[in-house]
Formats: sequence, structure tokens, C-alpha cells
Amino acid sequence: MRLYRYRQFNDYSLQALEQSTLWCSDLRSFNDPYEAQFQLEVRQPGELDDLYDHWRRQFPDRPIYRKTVRFDALDILKGSRSWYGLCCFSELSDSAQMWGYYAASHAGFCLGFDFPPVSSDDTISLEAIHKVKYRSAPISFPVTKFLRGPDEVHKALLKLVTAKHTHWKHEREWRFINLKPNQSVKYEPTSLKEILVGARASRDDAEKLHAICERLLGEVKVRQFILMHGTYRLQLDDQYEVPDIG
Repeated sequence: MRLYRYRQFNDYSLQALEQSTLWCSDLRSFNDPYEAQFQLEVRQPGELDDLYDHWRRQFPDRPIYRKTVRFDALDILKGSRSWYGLCCFSELSDSAQMWGYYAASHAGFCLGFDFPPVSSDDTISLEAIHKVKYRSAPISFPVTKFLRGPDEVHKALLKLVTAKHTHWKHEREWRFINLKPNQSVKYEPTSLKEILVGARASRDDAEKLHAICERLLGEVKVRQFILMHGTYRLQLDDQYEVPDIG
């Protein structure tokens, strides 16, 4: 499965390309203010009391109050937005909207990756990449999840950080997720298969990419999109077809 990441031309993005790294941000820096939106769900009377007793046993040295258990749970879930490092990809390379949003209005470039299924070291692999689920309502987070141990809480939180409103479904997003927010993460240089240059990118920028690719491990194909006259389509330069304009 090929996944794409849109980039702008700047010193940082070119340096990251040479070093085979991508940046993992936490959710607080994302452009959607509803990232990790949720509803805390209390299904049965007494669940908050059970949680209070559980936390008292688990953290005997911490001040925990029965009246504030609900708010403590809410604070934990809200705080989880800063726990994860996320790097976003799309199934699409020819989305005019994403070229406009994330690649400097078609003046940037797009990286195409075929990541390995697993990785023996701390590099990006498919096992840590999750498909975003698009929803019309926020996820319900049962308060009883906190009673089932850290692994169960972690699995439930992953559902929060991989859910978005249906307004964003046109992006067909996937997310690499780790527990190292606001840090660079390595990928195998051979995972990078192609670089697509925006239709408005300058000749100088395109030449910089070609020069970097000559120094990279593995064969990386560089192509450029063309704005097709008389249509709303993007066309790759090596697949150029003269449009039928009647």
C-alpha cells in the first residue's frame, strides 16, 4: 500500500528528506480543533465509585477525591492529546485540496512511501500505521476502561486519536503513531519510492529534489504534476495527455 505525505519546500523539509526522517507532532498542533473529541460515558450507577476505589488502591500516595473522579477522568482523556506523536499520510497523491492545504498551494512536493510490514528498530512500519475512521459523532469512552489496566486504556485511546469528523473523509488519512511526540522519526530510505512535485513548484526547487534523490539509497522516481488546461484535473508529466477540448 502506497501512502503519501504532502510537504512544503523549505530548509527543514529538504534536510529531513536527506536524513530519511519525518516529524511526529502531538494533536494539539493539528488544524482540526476537534481532534480526539470524546464523550465520557457512565453506563451504570456506581461506576464512578468503582473508579474512585480503583484509583485509591492503585495510587495510595496521591490525593484522590470521590467528588472529582469524573473530572479527573476527563482531564486524563484531554491530556492524552499530548501523549502521542503522529505523522499523517494519505492514500491520495492527486488531491487538489491537499496540495492546496499542505503543499504551499501546489508549490510543494509529495512523498510516496511503501513502508515495510514490520520493523526491527525504531523506524516507521505498517504495524504502527492506523487508518483514520470518519464519524458523524464523537467516540464514547466508557469510564470502566480505566478499571481494565494500562493496555486496555491505551487501546481505547488509540480509537480517539484515529477518529475524525466525516467532513475530513476526502483526505483518506492514515496515521503513524508512537509515544514520542514532537520528535523526528526515521524511516528506511528504501521505503521512499517516489517524489511528486507540485504543479506550481519552481524549476530550482525541482532541481534540488533531483539532486537529493541522487544521494539517497534506493531508486526514487521524481515526477511533476501539470495543471491541465480546460479541465480541473492534475496530470503527471510522464503521463501527459492532450485534453480533448472539442
